[in-house]
Amino acid sequence: MEGKKEYMKQIKTILSFSLAMILLILFPIASVSFAAQGGIAVSDENAAEVETAIRAYIEEKKDKHAAISVTAFSGTDDICTVISGYADKSKDVKADENTVYEWGSVTKLLTWVSAMQLYEQGRLDLNEDIRTYLPNGFLTNLSYDKPVTMLHLMNHTAGFQENLWEQETPDISRIISLDKALKNTAPAQVNEPGKVASYSNWGAALAGYIVERISGQSFSDYVNEHIFRPLGMEHTSVSPDCSDNEYVAASRKKIHSYTYYDGEEDMGECRSYILLYPAGAATGTIQDMATFAKAFLCESAECPLFEKPETLKEMLTPSSHNSDGSVKMCHGIFFGDFGDGVYGHGGATVGFSSDLQLDLANKTGYVMMTNSHGAFSSDEITEKLYGTFEVVETKEFTPVDLSGHYSMGRSMFGAGVLKLVGFFEDDLYLENVGNNTYAAYDGAVTFTQVSDTAVKAKMPSGKVNNFIIRKGADGKIEALESYHAIEYTKVSDVVYTFKLVSIYALAAANALLVLLGIVNLVMLIKLRKTELKRFKLFETLGCLCTIVIDLAAASIRFLGLPFMTENYLGIPCIALSIAALAGTGLLVSCLFQKKKPKFKVLIITELALSVIVVAGICYWKMYQFWGF
Repeated sequence: MEGKKEYMKQIKTILSFSLAMILLILFPIASVSFAAQGGIAVSDENAAEVETAIRAYIEEKKDKHAAISVTAFSGTDDICTVISGYADKSKDVKADENTVYEWGSVTKLLTWVSAMQLYEQGRLDLNEDIRTYLPNGFLTNLSYDKPVTMLHLMNHTAGFQENLWEQETPDISRIISLDKALKNTAPAQVNEPGKVASYSNWGAALAGYIVERISGQSFSDYVNEHIFRPLGMEHTSVSPDCSDNEYVAASRKKIHSYTYYDGEEDMGECRSYILLYPAGAATGTIQDMATFAKAFLCESAECPLFEKPETLKEMLTPSSHNSDGSVKMCHGIFFGDFGDGVYGHGGATVGFSSDLQLDLANKTGYVMMTNSHGAFSSDEITEKLYGTFEVVETKEFTPVDLSGHYSMGRSMFGAGVLKLVGFFEDDLYLENVGNNTYAAYDGAVTFTQVSDTAVKAKMPSGKVNNFIIRKGADGKIEALESYHAIEYTKVSDVVYTFKLVSIYALAAANALLVLLGIVNLVMLIKLRKTELKRFKLFETLGCLCTIVIDLAAASIRFLGLPFMTENYLGIPCIALSIAALAGTGLLVSCLFQKKKPKFKVLIITELALSVIVVAGICYWKMYQFWGF
């Protein structure tokens, strides 16, 4: 009997090892070791515990949300659905299975599925230059010769920065076509394709437009015909105004949104129409989102989304890795640092939050939707169900000096006037405090190296984020990579110092030109009846024209982009660039006027300051009004 038990134990060990090897091949984690901490077994057999955990969390966070709907599932079967709270507190309307919520960025999964369907049909090459599928001259914001591919868009490595142009509008009459919205909001390309992971709403919307171009249908029509209809998703819309689904259009008017940044605030219906709608405009019920999510857990041959089993397998195969080989993304689906590895996508709009997470290895998952925004985090539900995703610390590893400055990959400050502000607001500085630990943000966050390639960052909330150290060919740190398509790129001390000096020089030059402009204005009044009148007029205008950069930068930064409409894009950027050049030109002309002061020290000083301003505009690319 003992021999039989030992034999069975060996068989189980072999089977477990074989399963682990299969999972490692399908979902490789490579050189960094991880271990799940906490969580529960999400399964049909454990339905009661799963529901209890969800209800307990909702009760724990009841002061942080108004309504919340959660569905957990195993394969294509629901484990449980929990719906709690109010769709509209002012009218005492409780949330139920008919309540619709905005998906936010979970909508991007519709875009990636659409792309994979066209790939399956041989109509889209994921590695082809996307300009092949776009109108001639459509992309005017490219800075690199290396082609951008659909796979770059999926992996958020196309190099586009974020922007602050008008991506959505509260006025339904101002909804415009997707191609026009893309042109109006095109950001600068600040990184070479494939080099830096930088989450991009614009890039995802561009992928949706490519779907339009290839299919000959609007993105909304395409999704309704090829995703919603095959799945039976009758209560979900994807158009900005929900006009593609009457039920959703009517139901969306019945739900309010709430924020919890500083107590609860009822924002009413809170309509903001997303112009880049393939990146975040879907709206629907919890069961429809669950139906969509469960399609990824079907047996490949039975998946309604694709005709060929190989396509689903391809989509769920890693398409982007960190430098150590660990998975970052599967064709637009994020690898999440929870449990033993969970895949999915979160989303948020002005007044809603959502989440879709899948345990691909065990074929379970959940979806969450809420009409709240602010102090609520879906990550905590994922932790409740699947546990934390802990990097296994090693006792012996080679310490790396992480100290210094880093720039965040997902940034709206890559080019344009806001780049000046972003240099200070977006920068991460790590200071060595001993024991392989680094303080950041005045000690509010700590980064600790725990293995040759892994770093744990403890956030103010107590959550631990995992980063991977990427080194260049010279062995120096290039970046700290994360599992969320956002990374921090190392900035050398020399480059950082040069940028800092250039900013202070630019600020000092502008300040002095303001002062000299005022002095010249006073002198102009005194000399208005002399032969130096013309000279002083040019000198005064030269100083004042050059300092328009101050006004433009201040307006853009602090007045909420008042001129950023589709009809007046980039007016302040164009104005400051032209004015600065004109100001320099006026100051140069002063040197060649017949009637001028004998001593030219003042005008030469002003001209030097003006040159510094123009050089700053060129270096920081503030003339790129498309760079927001």
